[in-house]
Amino acid sequence: MRLPKFVEERSASMLRLVGYVLIILAFFDVVAIVLPPRLTDPVWEFQTMGQLVERLPVPLLGFLLVFYRHETIVEQKELSVMKWLSWLSLAVGIFYLLMLPLGIFSSLRIYDGRNAQLDAQRSQQSQQVDRTKEQLSTATDKQLSDLISGLNRQGRSIPTNDPDEFRKLLLTQLEKSQQDAQIQAGLAFSSQRKGLIKNSIKWNLGAIIGGFAFVWMWRLTHWARSPRLVVRVRQKTQDLELETEESMPDSDAI
Repeated sequence: MRLPKFVEERSASMLRLVGYVLIILAFFDVVAIVLPPRLTDPVWEFQTMGQLVERLPVPLLGFLLVFYRHETIVEQKELSVMKWLSWLSLAVGIFYLLMLPLGIFSSLRIYDGRNAQLDAQRSQQSQQVDRTKEQLSTATDKQLSDLISGLNRQGRSIPTNDPDEFRKLLLTQLEKSQQDAQIQAGLAFSSQRKGLIKNSIKWNLGAIIGGFAFVWMWRLTHWARSPRLVVRVRQKTQDLELETEESMPDSDAI
């Protein structure tokens, strides 16, 4: 069964409706992401860029559904809206392309900040270990013996009761704990660095692709910015339809 023409027209209207809804929802997402702004925070800048890139398919699909036209007749009011949307696609494309240097510089600032944080953490741990070593070195045998007795009363197993051996044991454990802490901090920093590099490459490439996609969409929708072109195409289509009707044989005459 062949469906009537109005079914196709209403189906196309539904596609356009979904397109406009997606564009509006994408606008709400952008507002929720960028507000409140923290422009001096590289982490906020980088994460904001990532969220905008991750949500890129929604406005792209919305613009596609709005600009896809199967019929040749477009209402004048909607044509005016499409004209502004065409220019908006250019603005969005330029915006995404301009996010590229922001993403690169933000990722570099985050890397430098985490590297400085790691150095500060290591320096703080080293200072704490040095102070503890100094306290152990200046502690008297009686103080160490009292400490051993207190640990034994708490149920902790102490391998020796000699103060000098106990001092050496504590220093050895202290150095081992410091090395383990530095190794763990280095592994955590390495994991964060890999995640930062991966997200930086993913989001920066996404911004480039999305930016060029919107700019190319602006180029392909030049007809929406040229009402005269639409009018000429519409008039030409109507003339062709009229010529076709005139060329068809008259059923009454047959």
